[in-house]
Amino acid sequence: MNKLKWRETWLSLLLACSFLQGSTSLMILSGQSAVNVPDSKLLGAWTWTAQPGPDVRYTSVLDLELDAEGEMTGSIRNPGGERLAFTQIKQDQHTLELRLKHTLQGQFFDAFYSGKYFKDRISGKVEIRFEGHTIHRSWEATRLPAYPLAGDWDWALQTPDGNELKALLVVEHDAKGIRGQLISDQFQMPLQEIAFSNGQLEFKTRRSEDGSTFHSKGSWQGNRLSGQVSSPSLGEGLKLPWVATRRP
Repeated sequence: MNKLKWRETWLSLLLACSFLQGSTSLMILSGQSAVNVPDSKLLGAWTWTAQPGPDVRYTSVLDLELDAEGEMTGSIRNPGGERLAFTQIKQDQHTLELRLKHTLQGQFFDAFYSGKYFKDRISGKVEIRFEGHTIHRSWEATRLPAYPLAGDWDWALQTPDGNELKALLVVEHDAKGIRGQLISDQFQMPLQEIAFSNGQLEFKTRRSEDGSTFHSKGSWQGNRLSGQVSSPSLGEGLKLPWVATRRP
């Protein structure tokens, strides 16, 4: 991979997932018809998933709310849990123009987001300028449901011999918290010690026959979950991949 192509891939990952370090500022700009009254349709949480590689996915969350003075404010939650606050927010009817300026490892990058929002979707394009180069990417965010894990999921684990162990992952996600279980013809295992934050999911299951404990870590990407499971019963350092797809 040549130097420019490597930088483009790297920048795409950084900007789409908000993996920013150092000096960061974000400005949402608009034309002369801009209004200062915040559009309530934009308030809430929005999410998008970036896929910089065939086996790599990252989910970010954008929060927009009103401060004590009634001005729109917000931040981005990246997969690592870091919040990046916006410095200025404006909107022009159903159109957004965003500019992201930051310095990373001593280098300056400039990104221009443009798009339209309608109901539960924001879509548009981003233009990234760095070191005299310009690259273009599409950008789309959807409104984050209050409890995104709720529902039935088709879950499949890749076993060491190349086969699949399939089960139904049933999750209840509401104001009381998260509860769930894995169900198949061979077993029924409740999810224990469940944690979900910034799109990252962790839980444990226990096999009733011998008491073996399995530790699962994964990430949420809309209608898809993916991760790995480890256990002392599987062997030192062995991690088996699993994926789950939400049922319609």
